[in-house]
Amino acid sequence: MEARRLYRVKFMEKNEKVAVTVVASKVEASHFFGHIEIAGFVFDDRKRHIILPDEDNVRKRFSKTKRLHIPYHNIVFVEEFDEESPNLKKLPFIKEVDDNQPTDEYRSE
Repeated sequence: MEARRLYRVKFMEKNEKVAVTVVASKVEASHFFGHIEIAGFVFDDRKRHIILPDEDNVRKRFSKTKRLHIPYHNIVFVEEFDEESPNLKKLPFIKEVDDNQPTDEYRSE
């Protein structure tokens, strides 16, 4: 299974003192001169049990946004990474069971 390529983009919004961080599947040069285009926003709230206020605010702000065009000078950084699906075999509470061997409950003596 191929990992999905994602981008973490941190940028400053006009008149804001704190940078905003979004995760998207598409980042490229915009057709607006001096801007980049961010599209395909990714919000993985299903994996988390704790909702962080900053992430929740970003989700609320950009959940219905199709594309975002940001001036180059507002970009703090763009990080490219591969989305990793969790490896369930590495979790400490999961153990491999041999389907051919009967369990203790069903073992005939």
